[in-house]
Amino acid sequence: MEIIDDFLDEEYFLKLSKLFNEELPWYLSTIVSCDIKSPIAGYESSNKNKQMSHIFVNHKAKSIWLKELDELFDKLNAKEIYRAKANLIFNTNKKTVGGWHYDNQVDKDIKVAILYFDNNNGYTLLGDGTKVKSRKNRVLKFNDDVLHTSVAQTDIDTRIVLNINYK
Repeated sequence: MEIIDDFLDEEYFLKLSKLFNEELPWYLSTIVSCDIKSPIAGYESSNKNKQMSHIFVNHKAKSIWLKELDELFDKLNAKEIYRAKANLIFNTNKKTVGGWHYDNQVDKDIKVAILYFDNNNGYTLLGDGTKVKSRKNRVLKFNDDVLHTSVAQTDIDTRIVLNINYK
């Protein structure tokens, strides 16, 4: 696992922030629902949560906005992108756990990068108990064999993260 603050240069990060906050179309989706039991007491998933999302690319779709992420992909040294999905998470006024999961269980060489777009008290929780706070322009990188989940924020209305699966 690696955490890198100020990952992107400020101008490019602001350009992406504007895209995500003002231009990008968002679609209603359910937060990850799966049957993986929480490895940490008190962090059980409710599987009833909703969020907005935008799929830039996956095995079924490719967004017209995908090219806007090229500089980010280059910075990650990504040779192949398997999925890039933005999530807009709503304030639930309580600690709400998204759903314990692995992003990809087919290819063991997949890496995960999460780019955070705002400062708030939401976080990514890893199966070993590590909490990675949501901080603007922070990237969390880890291998996809790491169990993880999101925990919703309670201090701002919405939280935006970009999840990238790549080699």
